[in-house]
Amino acid sequence: GIALSQLGLVNSYMGDNDSAQKHVNHALDLLKLEKDSTVLVRGAHGKALANMAEVTYSKGDFPKALDQFNEALRFLDQDRKSQARVYRFAGYITGGLGDAEGALTKISRALELSRAINDKDGEGLALTLLGIFHTFESKQDLAIGLHQDAIKIFRRIGDRHSEAIAVNGLGQAYEGSNKSYALMNYEKALRLFENAGALDFVAVTTF
Repeated sequence: GIALSQLGLVNSYMGDNDSAQKHVNHALDLLKLEKDSTVLVRGAHGKALANMAEVTYSKGDFPKALDQFNEALRFLDQDRKSQARVYRFAGYITGGLGDAEGALTKISRALELSRAINDKDGEGLALTLLGIFHTFESKQDLAIGLHQDAIKIFRRIGDRHSEAIAVNGLGQAYEGSNKSYALMNYEKALRLFENAGALDFVAVTTF
């Protein structure tokens, strides 16, 4: 079941969402047949539901994806790293659906969980998302600080791809107050994406 669930996620990342959905559904069917309710089985079920939510999101059904992420949380009560990942995704979707307050609550929860287990990558990603939403809420000074904190973390752990996302977010936060500094950060993000081989992000980097 676990292997099928991960295979489905790989299919989704490759753009084959129909195959992805088939594999993850099969994984969920197998996990439902498990007789015990150990932490391992519950965790596998929760991760499969989270994978299905990602596939659903990729297919454009955002409300359903959010429901699936919320359901996944019920099975991940003993896995704080996976909980944090789900809260990040759920927060992003919640914000996209127009509920900024709900988004910030979920992403803040993700930040708390990541810090509790010293997951620096998860902490940085949550800080980046908080920065993005505070930019949308016209709280640029707060957003700038959050992105700068995220950038420091990503540099420390050597995650150039995530650093590029945070640097791009920093550029967005500076849009309203310092256009030249915003452009400088966009150009820096572009170079980081190129160095990380993230050509899909290169194509959509804000200018």
